[in-house]
Amino acid sequence: MLIIDRIEGNKATVETPEGHVDVALGDIEGKARDGAVLTDKGSGKYAVDEAGTKERSDKAASRTKSLFG
Repeated sequence: MLIIDRIEGNKATVETPEGHVDVALGDIEGKARDGAVLTDKGSGKYAVDEAGTKERSDKAASRTKSLFG
């Protein structure tokens, strides 16, 4: 799974199974933001997976709710 860890300037630091890589924001289609899930389109291009991002966000919210009620 590819997840945007943070955005600094015109690049996003992306978590990959192999470690972190920097990706230019111009190479990401969609609304790039911290925590967004990406799909690899090949040739160094990526797209934000809105459904995957929402699912990941919903799971985090559910875990938080179960901890704090």
